[in-house]
Amino acid sequence: MVIMSGRDRVDTSSLARTVGAKEIRRADAESVKRATGYPIGGVSPAGLPAGVKVLVDNGLALHDLIWAAAGTPHAVYPTTFEELLRLTGGRPADVRESETI
Repeated sequence: MVIMSGRDRVDTSSLARTVGAKEIRRADAESVKRATGYPIGGVSPAGLPAGVKVLVDNGLALHDLIWAAAGTPHAVYPTTFEELLRLTGGRPADVRESETI
């Protein structure tokens, strides 16, 4: 699982290189719910099932305060980059798509 800003998109090629995979595809809504227990748009970094590996995009470190989903598409809570790393046991990664001009 990748935690990143809602305005950004995961660069699947970069993510594949980061995790040592040949190919990465975006998960569909059913796969997300089955893997995390949460619906898309509401996947909380807290309370993930054991075994869900987490990457936290380094772009989030640029923000003092991050609003994370709280289990539904209609609830959020404040946190920080450092707290996301601690809470999820995740590791920082650069997996954002580059902006095109």
